[in-house]
Amino acid sequence: MDTGHKDPGDCYLIATARIKKVPIITRDTVMLDLASPEYLEVIVC
Repeated sequence: MDTGHKDPGDCYLIATARIKKVPIITRDTVMLDLASPEYLEVIVC
């Protein structure tokens, strides 16, 4: 899946959060746009 995110570090965080089923705490707009219950849980800080 193309997340639209260009930062490889953030891509690693997204993948890890999805595998481990843990939320990401962020202000990153791309991650916030990806947030959905079935894909990625994001908490806004």
